[in-house]
Amino acid sequence: MITLYTPNLGFLDADVKIAYGLARVALELLNSHILITPHYGYFQIDISIEEGRKDELDEAFRLLCSRMLSAETRYAIPGVSAKYRGEYIHRISKIALNEEKCSIFDFYEQIPKFSSNLFGLRCRHENVSAFGGKESGLILGLSGHAGKPYIRDKVSSRKNLGICVVCGALAMLGHQSCNLEIRVGNKEVTFLPIPLEKIDDESFNYLVSAVKTFPAEILEDMPCKLVPLAAIALHPHLASALSSAEFIGSVHAFEQQKGAWTTRGSAIFELDPIVEFMHKKPFNQASVVKLLRPLRIEPLTELFEALTDQMENGRKLHSLNFARAYAKERAAFKELLYYKTTEHLLLEVNKMSEALIRKDSIVSIARMLNFFVRDRNYGYVDNLRNARDVVALKEILAKAMRDAQTRRAAGDLVHIPSSTDIQEVIEMSEKGNFNDIKLSITLLALSHITY
Repeated sequence: MITLYTPNLGFLDADVKIAYGLARVALELLNSHILITPHYGYFQIDISIEEGRKDELDEAFRLLCSRMLSAETRYAIPGVSAKYRGEYIHRISKIALNEEKCSIFDFYEQIPKFSSNLFGLRCRHENVSAFGGKESGLILGLSGHAGKPYIRDKVSSRKNLGICVVCGALAMLGHQSCNLEIRVGNKEVTFLPIPLEKIDDESFNYLVSAVKTFPAEILEDMPCKLVPLAAIALHPHLASALSSAEFIGSVHAFEQQKGAWTTRGSAIFELDPIVEFMHKKPFNQASVVKLLRPLRIEPLTELFEALTDQMENGRKLHSLNFARAYAKERAAFKELLYYKTTEHLLLEVNKMSEALIRKDSIVSIARMLNFFVRDRNYGYVDNLRNARDVVALKEILAKAMRDAQTRRAAGDLVHIPSSTDIQEVIEMSEKGNFNDIKLSITLLALSHITY
């Protein structure tokens, strides 16, 4: 067994790319298995081969550098200007031709030590050349947090952050293998899954294959945090790959102006609730796709917040806002939530009792309000989702009942709850279930009720 460690650069997205690069190299070896383990600031990669086979690891590394990193198009990434791409290729070619005389095992066999040095080679591999020449090379394409940290008022001390050519090559392999690149408006957006728990070679293989089958996608301009929501909805195989372990998502948006790359936005968050939402039911995926073409930012944002908010009250509020924004009349069309999506929001996201969804009295009132929603009358639903107490609930139901009875007398097929249904819902609300009942009725009223 060979155990390797990433160098703890201080940039988690760059370190995980090096880990992915090392794992990608290990996949080339026969009869080997890998295990990637996250630690605080760095990653451990266990490869099930004898130490005597470490030369095979170097040979596979050189082969991948020649095969995957020799084309100029591979370096069309943020942080590398077109005029400098040839220089990066030249440095990588030294590895492919074994001119650097480097050993992966020697470079990464020790647990990295902490370093407070802000400049120079962050990986502390001083015996090989830098990836970007001199002491530079930690480009935006490898970490969206990299840049030029100047010392205040000392122009002469301007230096770039750097890594060695070996770390740069491995990070490029990891970037090519597991990093999604999407065009969003006029920005280049990268989406990188970072594991929070151990992943084996099967999970890693699944992730690599999912990324490689991700087609070039052009999305309308949207906030960075919504990009994974859109990407996973459009390509559900990503949800399957990301469901194999717990990941966080690192998203960076870049823009090129006058040949120079700058960061235009960053976000990092847990992917688990998003992946679970997309992976469990195809109706959820279809709901998001409908919001992408044409792009509707408000309901997408509310859905993201509903899935990721850590506070119970926050999830309920955003779930209400999402359902209402989803059904919001716009031009010549209106939409209602799929019932399965409503079910997932209530049961899985808001952890509500199934009885509050299935109960006849709650469904009966929701069916009445659903009639008004379909008739483009959102007043009762809006009043209900903004109601603060049971007194307001009684007033809303009384007005809705009178309106429903008038519409029924005029010949409309509107469902009217019985007095028993109304009384039962009011009594349950008075016992402390008011917010849950309000959420349940509102979401059901804004969905396609199937019974």
